[in-house]
Amino acid sequence: MYRMAEGVPYIGVYQDPTSTQEATVDPENLPVAGDEEIPVAWCCSGHLGDVAKLITDKRFRRHGFGKLLTATLARRQAALGFIPHAFVEEDNSVSKVMFENSPGWSVTHEIIWIKKLQAPV
Repeated sequence: MYRMAEGVPYIGVYQDPTSTQEATVDPENLPVAGDEEIPVAWCCSGHLGDVAKLITDKRFRRHGFGKLLTATLARRQAALGFIPHAFVEEDNSVSKVMFENSPGWSVTHEIIWIKKLQAPV
């Protein structure tokens, strides 16, 4: 039986311009960002339940936010009964390296078939 993922989680890291010091956040009990907070990095689940749309603002790259977000999102997906997985394009070397260096992730498939259809005239 196939089904589209419903109620799948999404997650983000936000910068609070009103904060004067760093704060520790429990990944199992994440607060919701306020209107004044600025998105730094975010990741959402795709319609098939995959880890999708991982985006980090260029100013905040190479701080480990991608690894943090995918690990936390995967835990939340697993808690909902989904099998955490991601689709990474062959030429997306940055994402490939991140997943290769993230514990628990492994390549399972490398072939994608696409049928090109002629547009009706």
